[in-house]
Amino acid sequence: MTASETSTPGLITRTRTVIADGCSTTLTLHLTVLPAVTTTLSETACQTYVWNGVTLYEAGTYEQHFPSANGCDSTVILHLTLHSPDTVHQTGSACNSYTLNGTTYTYSGTYTQHLTGGNGCDSVVILDLTNRRNTPTSTPPSITACIGRARTGTPPATTPWRTPDRTAATAS
Repeated sequence: MTASETSTPGLITRTRTVIADGCSTTLTLHLTVLPAVTTTLSETACQTYVWNGVTLYEAGTYEQHFPSANGCDSTVILHLTLHSPDTVHQTGSACNSYTLNGTTYTYSGTYTQHLTGGNGCDSVVILDLTNRRNTPTSTPPSITACIGRARTGTPPATTPWRTPDRTAATAS
């Protein structure tokens, strides 16, 4: 029997007569060929996928062989699609407040939001916000004092200023 004769599932019977030492013997072989079991899976995941204890980091087609219930090998083919997280950089400018994805920001700075993207995977939005009205400054506001004579401008930290009750005050 050749391999091509045994590749189709089902029962195969072959009978041969063998003559040895002047005697004839009939041999009959009943061979049951079991079907090959092949399973194909298509999976989609975010960044990685764990398949039978192995972490896969790249999209592609993977194949594993296992013993099946009928004693023959079974083949599992995995078609894997992996999505990467989306990162979006956004620049914003406002006078009072800036709202992004339902969150309101009132101060200048860099803000990060973690969202779920349309593909079900993580998305990251990085906002660089400039708020022209609520930007912290290291320069104190201008001060005007009116006792005797007016002084305007930003005083040095050690300049004495007079208050209405004539006591000295130091700007800070």
